[in-house]
Amino acid sequence: MGKTEAARSCLPQIKAAVKHREYWISHSAIHLLERIPADAAGDEVKTPAAPPPETVSPVENPANLSAAFDILTALLGDRDRDLRLAAAEAFGQLREKRATAVLATAILDKDDFVRQAAERSLATLN
Repeated sequence: MGKTEAARSCLPQIKAAVKHREYWISHSAIHLLERIPADAAGDEVKTPAAPPPETVSPVENPANLSAAFDILTALLGDRDRDLRLAAAEAFGQLREKRATAVLATAILDKDDFVRQAAERSLATLN
Protein backbone atom coordinates (compact mmCIF):
# COMPACT_ATOMS: atom_id res chain seq x y z
CA MET A 1 0.00 0.00 0.00
CA GLY A 2 2.85 2.41 0.82
CA LYS A 3 4.37 1.98 -2.63
CA THR A 4 1.09 2.79 -4.32
CA GLU A 5 0.62 5.92 -2.24
CA ALA A 6 4.20 7.01 -2.87
CA ALA A 7 3.81 6.56 -6.62
CA ARG A 8 0.52 8.45 -6.65
CA SER A 9 2.02 11.34 -4.70
CA CYS A 10 4.67 11.82 -7.41
CA LEU A 11 2.34 11.49 -10.39
CA PRO A 12 1.55 15.22 -10.83
CA GLN A 13 5.24 16.08 -11.13
CA ILE A 14 5.94 13.15 -13.44
CA LYS A 15 2.95 13.95 -15.67
CA ALA A 16 4.07 17.56 -15.89
CA ALA A 17 7.56 16.43 -16.88
CA VAL A 18 6.10 14.30 -19.72
CA LYS A 19 4.91 17.51 -21.41
CA HIS A 20 8.27 19.20 -20.95
CA ARG A 21 9.82 20.58 -24.13
CA GLU A 22 13.25 19.18 -23.30
CA TYR A 23 13.56 15.74 -24.88
CA TRP A 24 15.42 13.95 -22.10
CA ILE A 25 13.14 15.29 -19.42
CA SER A 26 10.01 14.14 -21.23
CA HIS A 27 11.68 10.87 -22.25
CA SER A 28 12.69 10.13 -18.66
CA ALA A 29 9.22 10.95 -17.37
CA ILE A 30 7.63 8.66 -19.96
CA HIS A 31 10.03 5.88 -19.04
CA LEU A 32 9.23 6.44 -15.38
CA LEU A 33 5.47 6.27 -15.99
CA GLU A 34 5.95 2.99 -17.83
CA ARG A 35 7.59 1.55 -14.70
CA ILE A 36 4.81 2.54 -12.32
CA PRO A 37 2.36 -0.35 -11.88
CA ALA A 38 -1.12 0.29 -13.28
CA ASP A 39 -2.70 0.01 -9.84
CA ALA A 40 -0.41 2.77 -8.57
CA ALA A 41 -0.74 5.06 -11.55
CA GLY A 42 -4.48 4.74 -11.96
CA ASP A 43 -6.41 4.29 -15.17
CA GLU A 44 -6.12 7.92 -16.18
CA VAL A 45 -2.37 7.72 -16.89
CA LYS A 46 -1.67 7.56 -20.61
CA THR A 47 1.94 7.44 -21.70
CA PRO A 48 2.31 9.78 -24.68
CA ALA A 49 4.89 9.33 -27.38
CA ALA A 50 8.13 11.19 -26.81
CA PRO A 51 9.05 14.02 -29.14
CA PRO A 52 11.74 13.17 -31.71
CA PRO A 53 15.23 13.64 -30.21
CA GLU A 54 16.35 16.09 -32.88
CA THR A 55 13.70 18.65 -31.94
CA VAL A 56 15.09 19.61 -28.53
CA SER A 57 18.51 19.55 -26.94
CA PRO A 58 18.68 18.57 -23.25
CA VAL A 59 21.05 21.46 -22.53
CA GLU A 60 19.06 24.03 -24.47
CA ASN A 61 17.56 25.57 -21.35
CA PRO A 62 19.57 25.11 -18.13
CA ALA A 63 16.57 26.09 -15.99
CA ASN A 64 14.59 23.17 -17.40
CA LEU A 65 17.47 20.79 -16.86
CA SER A 66 17.66 22.04 -13.29
CA ALA A 67 13.96 21.28 -12.76
CA ALA A 68 14.45 17.74 -14.04
CA PHE A 69 17.48 17.35 -11.80
CA ASP A 70 15.45 18.39 -8.75
CA ILE A 71 12.60 16.00 -9.58
CA LEU A 72 14.95 13.07 -10.19
CA THR A 73 16.90 13.81 -7.01
CA ALA A 74 13.67 13.65 -5.02
CA LEU A 75 12.63 10.43 -6.75
CA LEU A 76 16.01 8.86 -6.04
CA GLY A 77 15.15 9.14 -2.34
CA ASP A 78 11.62 7.72 -2.70
CA ARG A 79 10.44 4.66 -0.77
CA ASP A 80 9.36 2.94 -3.99
CA ARG A 81 12.18 0.92 -5.55
CA ASP A 82 10.82 1.34 -9.08
CA LEU A 83 10.86 5.12 -8.77
CA ARG A 84 14.42 5.08 -7.41
CA LEU A 85 15.51 2.75 -10.21
CA ALA A 86 13.97 4.89 -12.95
CA ALA A 87 15.49 8.05 -11.46
CA ALA A 88 18.96 6.46 -11.34
CA GLU A 89 18.62 5.41 -14.99
CA ALA A 90 17.36 8.86 -16.00
CA PHE A 91 20.38 10.55 -14.43
CA GLY A 92 22.59 8.49 -16.72
CA GLN A 93 20.58 9.58 -19.74
CA LEU A 94 20.72 13.25 -18.75
CA ARG A 95 24.51 13.07 -18.34
CA GLU A 96 24.33 15.90 -15.81
CA LYS A 97 27.65 16.13 -13.94
CA ARG A 98 25.92 17.50 -10.82
CA ALA A 99 24.30 14.07 -10.40
CA THR A 100 27.60 12.55 -9.27
CA ALA A 101 26.94 13.22 -5.57
CA VAL A 102 23.37 11.89 -5.53
CA LEU A 103 24.35 8.84 -7.58
CA ALA A 104 27.25 8.19 -5.22
CA THR A 105 24.67 7.98 -2.45
CA ALA A 106 22.41 5.77 -4.58
CA ILE A 107 25.13 3.14 -4.99
CA LEU A 108 24.50 2.43 -1.30
CA ASP A 109 20.78 1.75 -1.92
CA LYS A 110 19.34 -1.37 -0.30
CA ASP A 111 18.12 -2.64 -3.68
CA ASP A 112 20.60 -4.38 -6.01
CA PHE A 113 18.98 -3.06 -9.18
CA VAL A 114 18.99 0.54 -7.97
CA ARG A 115 22.66 0.21 -6.99
CA GLN A 116 23.53 -1.22 -10.40
CA ALA A 117 21.62 1.52 -12.24
CA ALA A 118 23.37 4.17 -10.14
CA GLU A 119 26.75 2.61 -10.92
CA ARG A 120 25.99 2.56 -14.66
CA SER A 121 24.85 6.17 -14.55
CA LEU A 122 27.94 7.22 -12.64
CA ALA A 123 30.08 5.51 -15.27
CA THR A 124 28.43 7.64 -17.99
CA LEU A 125 29.38 10.78 -16.09
CA ASN A 126 33.08 9.96 -15.91
